[in-house]
Amino acid sequence: MKNPLTKELRNIRKHTRRYILGRAKNWYDIFGCNDFEMKNHIESLFQSGMTWDNWGRTGWHIDHIEPLSKASDREDLYRRAHYTNLQPLWATDNFKKSNK
Repeated sequence: MKNPLTKELRNIRKHTRRYILGRAKNWYDIFGCNDFEMKNHIESLFQSGMTWDNWGRTGWHIDHIEPLSKASDREDLYRRAHYTNLQPLWATDNFKKSNK
């Protein structure tokens, strides 16, 4: 059976990146902060060597500490989408972590 939250989950993942880049509006209710605050939050957690210039497929990723894919219902999904559940994680570490 297909997860009924799949569409919302994809939307949140897509808009997290857009929100940080200032390209998605009206997501304050989901993320719990504005785009500037989210970017500052992520930056405050940078590990040595992380910059916005190496954010991407082979550099570092924005990781949901509690994976979105493990959400049990809509309320849990939105709780996990909150900016306090985000961290920067090196791509290799994120691939190893997967949805654990």
